[in-house]
Amino acid sequence: MNYTRYDVRRAEDTIHIGTTGHRNVMVLDPSASGDNHQFWYAQVLAIYHANVIYIADGNTDFSPRRLDFLWVRWYDLGVRNENWSTCQLDRVSFPPMADEHSFGFLDPDDVLRGCHLIPVFHEGKARQDGQRLSFHAQDHLDWKSYVVNR
Repeated sequence: MNYTRYDVRRAEDTIHIGTTGHRNVMVLDPSASGDNHQFWYAQVLAIYHANVIYIADGNTDFSPRRLDFLWVRWYDLGVRNENWSTCQLDRVSFPPMADEHSFGFLDPDDVLRGCHLIPVFHEGKARQDGQRLSFHAQDHLDWKSYVVNR
């Protein structure tokens, strides 16, 4: 199964990894405070389900439990809206794929909602040669930056 649904405030967001427009999500930044930006953005690369057994001292129930998790590619926050008078949307881009923080795993319960990212078309594609470095990340389709439509 390559999609999942999240119940968000009596509505649903469908995350479908087979498309480019329906696989971006936003989560709360755990270190955000005050004027700091409140969200992190990610592109869902895969949705996994695993049966796991928790082994620890004192655990008497060794029944397998279902664990859902998302494999994501994180966005870096670039230009952000300092105040609403500038009428500017937040801007994100992908960090280099070799960066240790480019990819990660995410609990689906931490997802606030799906989000729509709009490519900044006038800046062009991130890889002009069209070559891909990762089959899963589909990086040959990346734009240099995106604005967050929230």
